Amino acid sequence: CNVDLFGEGFDVPAIEAVTMLRPTQSLALYLQQVGRGLRRSTGKEQTIILDHVGNCERHGLPDEIRDWSLTGIDKKNKSSIQSSTAVRICPKCFAAQFSHAISCNFCGYKFDIKVRKIEHQDGDLIEVNKEALKKKRKLEQGVSKTFDDLVALGISRGYKRPHFWAKCVHNARQRKKLFKG
Repeated sequence: CNVDLFGEGFDVPAIEAVTMLRPTQSLALYLQQVGRGLRRSTGKEQTIILDHVGNCERHGLPDEIRDWSLTGIDKKNKSSIQSSTAVRICPKCFAAQFSHAISCNFCGYKFDIKVRKIEHQDGDLIEVNKEALKKKRKLEQGVSKTFDDLVALGISRGYKRPHFWAKCVHNARQRKKLFKG
């Protein structure tokens, strides 16, 4: 088995099939690998891409229109970028389609259309006071006396690692007591 045998600097436009056996988080690498087979060549009508590792689901189809930027990807909004490149896999022929496809472009399979129910919630819009919100968060943290209280607060705030956050706050409180006392 060989990995990355045909990487940079390899140019054979006559390639008609690309088999992907290695997942990658890099969009650039994915497009480079797929692009090996997408180059024009005399007598070549199509390219077959066999993606065994889900790269097209991760990065979208190679011919998808992308918004390129010189500033790079905002780490906070990375999930929204990935969700915009959603791909649907046909259960009949396993071809990758754009997520908005109604039927498979290759075998004609009709995809199930899932109807979403929109929930409405009554409420009043209020102006958020930044300072009051900051004060409220400090009070919540101050009221949380035990480690378990801090973990519960971290969970309610939606922190990714509430136990780690609680441990940091708890340790900071312990150090503060040592220096005060």
